[in-house]
Amino acid sequence: MGEAEKAAFNRLSFDPERPMPGRYMRLGVDFDSVKGGEDAPNSDGGIAGEAISPGSYRGRVRVLHHADEGFGVERGNVVVAKALDPGQSHILSLAGALILEVGGTLSHGAILARERGIPTVGHVKDATRILYDGQTVMVDGSRGYIYITGP
Repeated sequence: MGEAEKAAFNRLSFDPERPMPGRYMRLGVDFDSVKGGEDAPNSDGGIAGEAISPGSYRGRVRVLHHADEGFGVERGNVVVAKALDPGQSHILSLAGALILEVGGTLSHGAILARERGIPTVGHVKDATRILYDGQTVMVDGSRGYIYITGP
């Protein structure tokens, strides 16, 4: 590649008019910009996310809006949180499943969930707003979907 080609490539690479990629990428596809958004409920009623830890589980939702809310989790709850930090690790001994807004397959919560065999779906945009305490959901950690099954 000559100097002229390198310069043209550099101009394209750093073009300020180029749109920024979305927050989440999967297999090179920006799924924040997919029509309807992959996070929106799909045709079979499921909410899409990223498959983090395999397995499926049906249970009642417990939403954690803040890190210090973990003490209200009961055995078998589906824990919904923005992310799981090391100070919240004790929650996984009670959780039946985990739904995270942020954090990929190498995040703290994802690694611990896989070690404990807890079905987990991550990258569920606005999960702490869409889901609410007491709601019944089915978490499919193998495919990365959440199905609302009851109020």
